[in-house]
Amino acid sequence: MLFASNLEHAGDVIKLSLADRIRAKIKQNIQFTVSQRAAIEALSEVIVASLRLLPAALSSRDVAAASRLAAQKDRFRELEDEIVRRHLGGEHVETAAGARDNALFIDLVRDLHRINSDIAAAGYPLVQAAGLLSSSRILNVGAVAGAR
Repeated sequence: MLFASNLEHAGDVIKLSLADRIRAKIKQNIQFTVSQRAAIEALSEVIVASLRLLPAALSSRDVAAASRLAAQKDRFRELEDEIVRRHLGGEHVETAAGARDNALFIDLVRDLHRINSDIAAAGYPLVQAAGLLSSSRILNVGAVAGAR
C-alpha cells in the first residue's frame, strides 16, 4: 500500500504546490521562454510515460513494467539536471521580473520532480521483491571517502 501513499503525495503536490505556481504565473502574467516551455513539456512527457507504466506494474504485478517505472526516476533526474544546467548557465537575469520568472520556472521543475518521483517509487516494492533494487545509488562508498 506504499504506492497509494506515494500517489496521494503526488496529488498533494499537484493540488497544493503546482496549482499555486500556475495561478501565480497567470496572476503575475509571467511568460516563460521557448526553452523553458520546451523543458516543462519534456519533463511532463516523462511523467506521462510513468503514469502509463503504472497500471501494468501495479495491477498485474509485472516486474519488467515496475522496473521501467522505477527507471523513470533516473530518466527524469538526468533530463532535469540537463535543463537546470542549461537554464542557469545560459539565461542571465538582468531584472527583478526576470529573477522572479526564473525562480518560478525552477520551482515548477522541482514540483514536477516530486510528482515523478512519487509515481516512479510506486514500482519500487515489486522491483525490490524481485531483488532488482540496489540499496544505494552510490556506487562505491570507499571511493567517495577517498576523494576527500
